[in-house]
Amino acid sequence: MSKIKIVLIEDQDDVAVNIVYALSKVPDIELRSIHFSAEDALAAINQDDADVYLVDLGLPGMSGVEFIALVSQKMPDTDFIVHTISENGRDLLEALSAGAVGYIIKGCADNDLIDGIKSVASGGGLLSPRMARRLCHYFKESGGSKNPLTKTETEVLNMLKTGESYEQIASQKNVSLSTIQSHIKSIYRKLNVNNRRDAILAGSLIGLLKEQD
Repeated sequence: MSKIKIVLIEDQDDVAVNIVYALSKVPDIELRSIHFSAEDALAAINQDDADVYLVDLGLPGMSGVEFIALVSQKMPDTDFIVHTISENGRDLLEALSAGAVGYIIKGCADNDLIDGIKSVASGGGLLSPRMARRLCHYFKESGGSKNPLTKTETEVLNMLKTGESYEQIASQKNVSLSTIQSHIKSIYRKLNVNNRRDAILAGSLIGLLKEQD
């Protein structure tokens, strides 16, 4: 089994040291590099071979969210986890909208961080129950708890979750493939995401997905 390759972007020395120590104890994780600013990380992108970027939000200069938004477009196969002190719902939503698939609070147990990295690297997401609750509260307070999707779009999103192809969804809905593609483009736009996985994650976070039997 190949190792999960990590790039860390963290401007606090003590936090970086703790993460390095935690990762060094895991044989199937390899820390490829450490950068103390987003600008340094951008300059090294062509040299860094990473599966997951672990990114602080409050960086000097370019913020973590700005970095993720920029790099996720260029590296769609790379995953981004935010590692921050912020428990603010708006920061969480902005990070997810930028392209992060995980959000974890500094000071968490090493095992939680490691398990989260492995989950993201295997195609999952990472969000603590406390942050999920804060996100729900943020949507409620901001008036964003209402489903932004139409009934048909919500049904299509739930079919995406089950792994159905676009062709299969079109067949089951008895519509053309182009119609389903239009629905999916609308879903991505309304949820501010760029791919199926992120749409499913965003839909799950705001309660749009049904539990599977």
